[in-house]
Amino acid sequence: MVTLGYYGANPEGAALTKLRPEAVRLFSESLGLEDKVLITGASGWFGKTAIALTKTTGVTYLATGSRPRVIDIDGNKEKVESHDLDLISAFQPTVVIDAAFLTRDKVAVIGAGKYIEINQVLMKISKEIASLESVRKYVGFSSGATVNLAGHSSFSLSDNPYAALKKSYEEQMMEVSNWSKASVVIPRVYSVTGAYVNKPQLFAFSDLILQARAGVIEVRAKNKVLRRYSPVEDVIALAVAQSKQQGQIIFDTGGEMLEVGDLANQIRMEICQDAIIHREINPHLLADDYQSDNVQWSNVLSLSDMEQAPLSEQIRRAARHLV
Repeated sequence: MVTLGYYGANPEGAALTKLRPEAVRLFSESLGLEDKVLITGASGWFGKTAIALTKTTGVTYLATGSRPRVIDIDGNKEKVESHDLDLISAFQPTVVIDAAFLTRDKVAVIGAGKYIEINQVLMKISKEIASLESVRKYVGFSSGATVNLAGHSSFSLSDNPYAALKKSYEEQMMEVSNWSKASVVIPRVYSVTGAYVNKPQLFAFSDLILQARAGVIEVRAKNKVLRRYSPVEDVIALAVAQSKQQGQIIFDTGGEMLEVGDLANQIRMEICQDAIIHREINPHLLADDYQSDNVQWSNVLSLSDMEQAPLSEQIRRAARHLV
């Protein structure tokens, strides 16, 4: 289904309370009304955020997923079509926001073999989409796991399939960019926040917010945990803006560095100051240091004349919409 978004959406609407205004502005400025946007992985966190952003611009878009379905975004029913290359080719997208990739938690659900097989098929389709004659901008998503072991012993496919596949995805898409007319941009995502998160209990940021509401925050990590957070919509908008440049760009996401105990305390102050924080920390354990050096992220923000989203703002925006 090809859906026409609504230009100049009501500022009181749900989407514009969920999305950072700076991201909405930048995303809109990076598209023309003649653009046609393809959003893959549409039922996931990044896909839903991309749909919400696109609906504020007035451009035509097509949403695809692993199977046809109808999803709810901000009280509106959105039709998601099957991730079919013939359908996509007929749509003739000019901008692609490609979030079609099974998340890390699916390994335990379907097994490593099936997980690898499905993602390899998705990567093949991604290459074909980026190679379409109509595409002038292609944005895909990699992971900090491609350069940070994050507790794994190696980056091998057998030991760390998610990281190995994302690394292969980066390499394949950069190869495509060498001969495709499309500019290719791949944010290497570390830690993000946002109102459209699926399964909030799986992510520390949203899980801590839910715990704060309940009045007791249990920080389970006994070692130091270092992270940098930025909104998903900022990542998408900045990537689309960067793809104005010709060639290929991979950039790491970033944000303000903080330890998870400090994050829990900031969430407590924003959500429920009476909440109790429980934590046992062992100073002898190695730190879980999953973050970028913030250099590339700072440069990308500067190029688009954006400021880093304050953590307090990210907490409040996510909290307003978590259920």
